Amino acid sequence: MPETSDVKYRTIDLSAEIKKLWGPEWNKPEPAYEFSNGRKFVLRTGDAAIYESSPDF
Repeated sequence: MPETSDVKYRTIDLSAEIKKLWGPEWNKPEPAYEFSNGRKFVLRTGDAAIYESSPDF
């Protein structure tokens, strides 16, 4: 049995692979609250830090 040292490596970008699998759902914001009738509220990234920008904070 011949010895070989030809090890092949490859880098896999897991973030890119997950985004490929999930498609547009990956960047879709999650519901912050959902009513029993199915109506949902989502937080956008810009809304997340509204209190930090307040002068009273």
